[in-house]
Amino acid sequence: MAGQTAKQYDFERFQPRTATPGVRVVKGKKRKVNRYADRMKWASKVAVGAVLLAMTCSLLYSQAQVTELTGDIQAQQRELQAARSTYNYLSGVLDQRSSLNNLEAQAQALGLMKLERSQLTYITLETQSRIELPQSNARQLFSGLSDRLMNVIGNR
Repeated sequence: MAGQTAKQYDFERFQPRTATPGVRVVKGKKRKVNRYADRMKWASKVAVGAVLLAMTCSLLYSQAQVTELTGDIQAQQRELQAARSTYNYLSGVLDQRSSLNNLEAQAQALGLMKLERSQLTYITLETQSRIELPQSNARQLFSGLSDRLMNVIGNR
């Protein structure tokens, strides 16, 4: 047990170590690894910066488009309001010109008069509805000639 006690309390393990004579430390290779890591960090920072720049530019461009379209919409709304105002004005003028009083005044200025009872004529139709068209003068002439020719031919 005495041998074991000495191993259990081996305080040399906790003492600072000195470099072993067979091992050599090379500092240059560690620097190469750091250079590669530094380049990767720099490249990732540049990539993140480029993405942020692209997002900022696209945001500014979209805001410019929104502003331009808002201006176009407002211009169209002003034009629509002007057209509605013109429509309302012209509708009022049309209503004023076509009112019954104005039509009667215009008719009197042209010499027209209201219809009176004496001007009405009622006609009574027969029980049968039919229309007789008068013959034209040419037809009457030809039918008269054909009747006379038939009489002349029939009498011979």
